[in-house]
Amino acid sequence: MEIKADWLGALAAARRGDLAPARAARATEPSGVLADYFYGRALVEAGDQLDEAIAALRGAVARDPANPLMIHTLALGLVRRNEREAAREANRIWRRHGLPHDLDLLGLAALTFEMQLRPLPPQPVMTDLPWPARLPRPEPPESPESPGAAGGPAPPRPEASDLAAENPSARDKMARTAVPKKAGWHDRRRLNRALARLETAYADHRGRDLLEQAAALVEEGLESAELHLLAGMAAEEAGLVDRARAHLARAAGLEPKMLISRTCLGRVYWRAGWFELALALWRSLPVEGPYDHGRHYHLALGHEALGDHVAALEAMRFALDHFFFDTRHFHIDRAAERWRLAVAAADPSGAGE
Repeated sequence: MEIKADWLGALAAARRGDLAPARAARATEPSGVLADYFYGRALVEAGDQLDEAIAALRGAVARDPANPLMIHTLALGLVRRNEREAAREANRIWRRHGLPHDLDLLGLAALTFEMQLRPLPPQPVMTDLPWPARLPRPEPPESPESPGAAGGPAPPRPEASDLAAENPSARDKMARTAVPKKAGWHDRRRLNRALARLETAYADHRGRDLLEQAAALVEEGLESAELHLLAGMAAEEAGLVDRARAHLARAAGLEPKMLISRTCLGRVYWRAGWFELALALWRSLPVEGPYDHGRHYHLALGHEALGDHVAALEAMRFALDHFFFDTRHFHIDRAAERWRLAVAAADPSGAGE
């Protein structure tokens, strides 16, 4: 089928927020399955006029139902509407067809999942969880400004002087060197078995169970960097900013070379709305081949949160081009799972399953 319009140029412009080339291409080629697809995709990638995009993509899918690009772009357009019924439909599509194989669509899907999941809960959660006496609390901050959760009060921000760009987490007051007691053979065995249970709880999204078990172990004096990392990640996903900061800083203190604890600490800042601090921390992380610990993926999240969509797409594309396995399986799959759980939680009838 002959393509008359410059749809590839229109797509590139749409990613920069410029829809004029897409509209010109639509005027040149107002009908046809490829015209519907490319026009709808341009609107989806720009995040603009999504109802018009979805209508065009439905037409393309109806005429070419076996084309996965059209189906996945339709699902992404539905998700970007950020509306309950549309999310249910997209969830059904992706449960049947999987996530996109096209790297640009996959990266944009990841950004969309993460940005929809980013706001902290409007109401506090797990307030009855006891705080382990052996786990230092974050010190009172001085700078309270932050957008925080939609419709809820912002969590307090750490002192900027403690988050220098060259190595923010190393100067965070929560990241002091930890000196745990030397564990005996039996304690190490117990801790290793406990870590296996905590990993299972994390994989199963049982955050409360994980945090309760971790707190009990810390109270007994049984701890490790891995234990605090898992607890910190679970606390971040639950929106427990102070608890996540405490666990992740303790992990960094116990094992300074375990860079993922600093990556996740940046996620806490990002969730809380401290975007510049998160970017400074992520930029400070070294790149170590395939073990970059999500540096570029998380830089994409920071840029997107600050409204620099072009930089976000560039960072995400770099992550997928150079570190595809870790980016897909450690970050994007987890974000997709959490997004699906959120869709299911908003639909007790199960219609979105």
